[in-house]
Amino acid sequence: MTTNESKKVVEEEYSRAMLGVLVERIKEIRKAKKLTQKQLAELMGVNQPEIARIERGESAPNLSTLYKFLFAVDARLEIIY
Repeated sequence: MTTNESKKVVEEEYSRAMLGVLVERIKEIRKAKKLTQKQLAELMGVNQPEIARIERGESAPNLSTLYKFLFAVDARLEIIY
């Protein structure tokens, strides 16, 4: 495996791990707010299957969807470096 291939594998693993963290936080926040997937979907203006796919890690939320989620649950995104 070349250095570039190794770097790509590491980047893909990191992306999967970060998605996993994001998915878990979305589920935790929804449940803490005592919202069903359907209720959250209605607040976000999306359909419930989309929420289910995100929570199962089958679909990564795009920035627009993430913004809708944050607005719906009155939360904020904080990036720490």
